[in-house]
Amino acid sequence: MDLTQEIKRNAYDLAYLKGLISNENTETSWAAIFPANPMRVYKKAPMPYSRYSTNRLGQVKGPLGKVLKPYVNNGGYSVLPVTKDDGKSTTITVSRLAALTFIPNPDRLSDVDHIDEDLDDNCVDNLRWLSHPDNLRRRAVKGGKHAVTAVELTTGKKTEYSSISSAAVALGISYSTIRGIANGTYSLPDAGGYYFVFAK
Repeated sequence: MDLTQEIKRNAYDLAYLKGLISNENTETSWAAIFPANPMRVYKKAPMPYSRYSTNRLGQVKGPLGKVLKPYVNNGGYSVLPVTKDDGKSTTITVSRLAALTFIPNPDRLSDVDHIDEDLDDNCVDNLRWLSHPDNLRRRAVKGGKHAVTAVELTTGKKTEYSSISSAAVALGISYSTIRGIANGTYSLPDAGGYYFVFAK
């Protein structure tokens, strides 16, 4: 029993001794005194991902009730391999699964955005739905905050770009690939004859 659990148990025992609760239904009494943190309560995901459940912190449980560990894809997003309700295997970002489960989307917007730009923060309060054009515009703005240096592998020549987006256009390499290499999350250390680092 960790310290938090011990403190809760001691509080429970004290409440019992003072007659605030009975021991007729310990579990019910315990839940009444110490309700679950609403951020940690799991909710079943909608179809076609109803084998899974997630909470508002962006943690995901699989069909067997085990908390799943995502991996980071080339773009820096936390991703899980999942099996859809029809039995087909696919992958889905944790942010998308959380948004589908908790955030209404009456306008049927297509993209999920991280409000604070931290791709590791998949808390529902940090997510929102955006249209794809709006997301691209926001990504361009975000990219403008991250100047990058492209280094040619053969010559070592360095070229600095004011944004990831401008480097992507100039070199014909995708935004997510450049970002992934600069972040160290891409599956390869270079692409298109270049490697990338964020400019200081």
